[in-house]
Amino acid sequence: MLKIFGSGIKNIFEVYNRSKPSKKDDISEGKIQLQDEVIISDTARDIKTSMEALKNIPDVREEKVAELKSRIISGNYNIDGELVADAMLKGLGFDKKV
Repeated sequence: MLKIFGSGIKNIFEVYNRSKPSKKDDISEGKIQLQDEVIISDTARDIKTSMEALKNIPDVREEKVAELKSRIISGNYNIDGELVADAMLKGLGFDKKV
């Protein structure tokens, strides 16, 4: 699915209106046949292919969840608080300064 936002819609209408024949009589008399054409870019095709591939990937990695659950239950899951804090700060756009 292709989504067009903002000024893109206005630009599409402008291009479409410019491509219309200027003589309405020619259209009504059948001298000119109007055809709409959609051209999909390679980038759009790649995005569509990627989105379809993503649908096949599960949201939850069950094997990873099972491994972590097992480590937590057995008491072998230790978290380095400093690493967690660094990751949180980095996620907020702060870099660790030494």
